[in-house]
Amino acid sequence: MEFLGFDVPYGASRGEVTITPADNLPGDDVFRFSVEREDPRKVLFLYTAGRTREPFYYKAAMESSAATGLTVEAAPLEQVIGRDFSKYAFVVLNNVGEMDKGIADALCGYVQKGGAALITLGGNSARAGKIPLAGERFTTGHLTQGAGYVDEQTPALAGVGRFQNVQFLDSVQFEPKAGARISAKLSDGSPLVVEERMGEGRMLIFTSTLDNSSNDFPLHASFLPFVVQSGHYLAGGEETGSSVVAGTAVTLRRSRGQSATADVIGPDGKHELGLGEAAKALSFGLAKEGFYEVQRASGRRSVEAVHADRRESDLSRIPQETLDLWRNTGSSAAAAAAGGGTEQQTVPWSLWRYVLAVALAAAIVESIFASRYLNKERQTA
Repeated sequence: MEFLGFDVPYGASRGEVTITPADNLPGDDVFRFSVEREDPRKVLFLYTAGRTREPFYYKAAMESSAATGLTVEAAPLEQVIGRDFSKYAFVVLNNVGEMDKGIADALCGYVQKGGAALITLGGNSARAGKIPLAGERFTTGHLTQGAGYVDEQTPALAGVGRFQNVQFLDSVQFEPKAGARISAKLSDGSPLVVEERMGEGRMLIFTSTLDNSSNDFPLHASFLPFVVQSGHYLAGGEETGSSVVAGTAVTLRRSRGQSATADVIGPDGKHELGLGEAAKALSFGLAKEGFYEVQRASGRRSVEAVHADRRESDLSRIPQETLDLWRNTGSSAAAAAAGGGTEQQTVPWSLWRYVLAVALAAAIVESIFASRYLNKERQTA
């Protein structure tokens, strides 16, 4: 079912699709969903002073469709001292190089509390010798090559393709932190896209730039889906769904070390978490049908609509041959009958046990005779 021109107020709204009159299985006659309306969220794109053309490709790709729900605000890194980063969906640090300590500390605090950052590396970063915010030291090599591996199963790169025919002019060598995920590599095996955690937030490290200074990525078809999908992921878009199956677990926090509490209000209006769980639980299973209000430790709130698995509504009889196979699973008699008769096998007998028993008996007899002989020798003496 598709609604066109469906107008809802700002914030989270709850809805139901109902079939009337009820049929013989009324439990599946209602389908619940949630809708959240908000103004497009802003992405802060930071670059070094004087390089005003760097945001062009990224901004054009991100704002090419209103469905992304994100707009790009570009600013020189030097002009964001004292800015409140919490109002942004995530921050892009495009080849910024050495950073002011105050700005770096503010951005690290923003990420640790549930924010996100896309960090790209280029000439400025190479001169600084370390990855902004993450802190790992790295070296660069000059070799034109393509992407050798792209994990399209990771949420940040789902559906972006294999980066076909994209040429990267430089490669970056560094040792990712423990627990980091390398989602894409260049042909020589050096990392291209790496995801790391920082507190409740996440960082996506792209070891090239988002303009055409060190690659021709913006000129290829895979650039737009990469920008849109990675942006959707960093903005937390995959954490919410309009409708989920009962039993689905929602993530409440990414680290037990954070002191912020989470909260879950069930369909009956009661708080589902105790004090200890609110401070430490990493996830919560949505077990009952209805609407849950979820507040994650990062502060993000959502309404989750929960329904029973629709496959439970299929009352078709299982075919008899399927039942027969199921009943006979593991039955040796059935397996023999299916083979057309009993198959005789010759099982060889192992003699090592008998040899060991004979050797043990011989040792016992020998010890007995030796003991008697020694007793006689003592008596003679």
